[in-house]
Amino acid sequence: MSQGCGIDNRGAQISPSGRGVVEAETGDVITANPGEVHDGAPIGDGGRAWRMLYFEPQTVSNIFHDMTEGRARGFELSHPVVRGTALAGRYRSLFSVVTACSGTAQHMQTEECVFLMLEGLLHNNQVEAI
Repeated sequence: MSQGCGIDNRGAQISPSGRGVVEAETGDVITANPGEVHDGAPIGDGGRAWRMLYFEPQTVSNIFHDMTEGRARGFELSHPVVRGTALAGRYRSLFSVVTACSGTAQHMQTEECVFLMLEGLLHNNQVEAI
């Protein structure tokens, strides 16, 4: 089971989540906690498209642990759909790094982008520390 985040690139969808039924539109950041399935249905006739990344929960929890200076051992994404262009921009940067690089440089850039993504989620109260 993995931690997921992505962006709705086109169209809209309605789907079940760990927090109830949600709707996502073009430009929204979408998230999934381990074990959650967000397989939904399109809204309208235009179809939909999104880009997702999945991470091992322990990897992301370690970064979050460092961010909180050890005050939290992990986290749960509290909102399956997040609206906001700043966070969407951070996700696009993360996606570009993960899909374009390889080796040590990719690992460092990915970690930095995951950090910035988590920071954006924290800033918008989208994360619950556990």
